[in-house]
Amino acid sequence: LQVATAAIALLAGTATATFRQEPLEVDSAATKLKTAIDWKTVQKLDSLPQNDPENVEYINSMAPAVICGSDGSFWSAHSCVDFYNSLPEAPIHPENITPAAKEVGVVVAHYQEDLSWIDSYFSDSKFKVYVYSKGGVVPQFNKTAKKVALNNIGRDGETFLRHLSENYDRLEPNMLFVPGSGPLLRGKSRVLDVVMEDLRKGIRNGFTPRTMVYSCGEEVEMLDDFYVDYYCAQYIDSNDPDMAEKCHVDLSPYKTYGKFRKHFLGGKTYDCPRLVAMKGVFATTKENIRRRDVAMYKELLGLMQLPNPETGHYLERFWAELFSDPLSEEEKENPEINQPGVTHPWEENDHDKAQHTSPDADL
Repeated sequence: LQVATAAIALLAGTATATFRQEPLEVDSAATKLKTAIDWKTVQKLDSLPQNDPENVEYINSMAPAVICGSDGSFWSAHSCVDFYNSLPEAPIHPENITPAAKEVGVVVAHYQEDLSWIDSYFSDSKFKVYVYSKGGVVPQFNKTAKKVALNNIGRDGETFLRHLSENYDRLEPNMLFVPGSGPLLRGKSRVLDVVMEDLRKGIRNGFTPRTMVYSCGEEVEMLDDFYVDYYCAQYIDSNDPDMAEKCHVDLSPYKTYGKFRKHFLGGKTYDCPRLVAMKGVFATTKENIRRRDVAMYKELLGLMQLPNPETGHYLERFWAELFSDPLSEEEKENPEINQPGVTHPWEENDHDKAQHTSPDADL
């Protein structure tokens, strides 16, 4: 509460440092405003000396997320909404925003999840749905869709790349990619809500969600040095005799993410700043997809023909930079800009919510 109070006091004098996107109703506050800020972030805000102008600006930018805390403990939903709606509207740069989506191809990477949510999310006729199933279960929902059964290899990235490779010349103007667990797991659900809203209003800079920008220095170095030598799609007891088999990863020919990225995009290791979007839920435009030759997607697809490829983890970090327009000046100057409702990958773990897991489970 001390942090929230301090932020309110600061905002009273400099409200223009924080912007709202559009008026909110109380019942939408949970999905639109409750950004998951962990307690380390709250403590960091609380410890900043408030006589430093840079700290004041930072606290201002974080105030709505803190006041409308992830557990709703600071303010009531009504107060949260009233505060948010009192902020000035965000500046709009029309040249960077595509028109509101009138036709959207939706690629769903399905394992064994309940896909009845498709009927509520994609009821509008503008959504053309493609469901690729790898768990031997026929998905049940009412929406007209193309349904394809695939072998259980390559995780969700293989599914997305297969669709791009096979439909490169007949993509819809806007394309949404989502795991079957999309709205069923808390982290993915929030990202999907942001993506759906951006499709309604128009995608900014060719890609959504614009979750975070890694600044130069340690963050980008950690990103490019990233690799995976084992991965458990669900919690595995360390004493489980089958742990090695259950958490086996098929290694990439590229020893680190940085080497993988350099092969496909060129540039230098530790190039920065860098746009990254996690959770495997994203949308882009046909034009941005077709900026890359289909040969690249086919090469990436070839790397995914394994049960649990390390390349799949690289892809999750790669989609945003692969499909997005160049970073805006605002993003370059203000790294780690987060959209409402979207968390950093380390702030939240969906594994405890998983109901269906396998080597290909979309976690």
